[in-house]
Amino acid sequence: TAPPPPAVPGAWWQPAAAATTALLSGLPTGRLLRFDEATGVTTAVAGGLWFANGVALHPDGRSALVAETFGGRLVRVGLTGEGEGVVSTFARLPGFPDGVEMDGGGGDDEKGGGGPSLWVAIVEAPPRGLARALARSRALRWLVSQLPPALVAGGAPPLGLVVRVSAVDGRILETRADAGGKVVRGVTHAVAGPDVVTGGGGRRLYLGSLGGEGVVSVAL
Repeated sequence: TAPPPPAVPGAWWQPAAAATTALLSGLPTGRLLRFDEATGVTTAVAGGLWFANGVALHPDGRSALVAETFGGRLVRVGLTGEGEGVVSTFARLPGFPDGVEMDGGGGDDEKGGGGPSLWVAIVEAPPRGLARALARSRALRWLVSQLPPALVAGGAPPLGLVVRVSAVDGRILETRADAGGKVVRGVTHAVAGPDVVTGGGGRRLYLGSLGGEGVVSVAL
């Protein structure tokens, strides 16, 4: 399992090493937690996720969408009634998802099918052949786990990638990519909002990235 954060304040923790260990172990130890502000109690709604990451409340208010990073998908988790804790695949994605954010722009989707949508940041898109090989072989995962984490993480080509997904049926509606990773790579979050860059009254997509020196934006 991935090493826990250090107990000693100020101690150095290796998040890249922890993530790599979690990936190669293949152990679904991720959970979705619910915090009750009234009681101060935290409970586990669902478990068995392979590196649970970004989360967004579904527009129906009865479920949440969670990025299962190393599963390469969004899962839907029931929050109420008989469906509470039930996990189902909502969308298959072209890489490892990180942050998930509802698009608050409102209105119908202009690229086929009305309804709300969300932006999903793809932090990495490993070569498909390597991903399939690692998924099939525990022995190969163990061998790769013995390599330095930086070497393993560096095996994927540089890429900046975000996708817009229908919150209705999980279809990928739009893809925005920096194929060479020249401007942005390792995108961890994508938030749509007013254009505060030019002040022109339009909307922009603001991107946070792994190891980036600032926020990158692109016009919508």
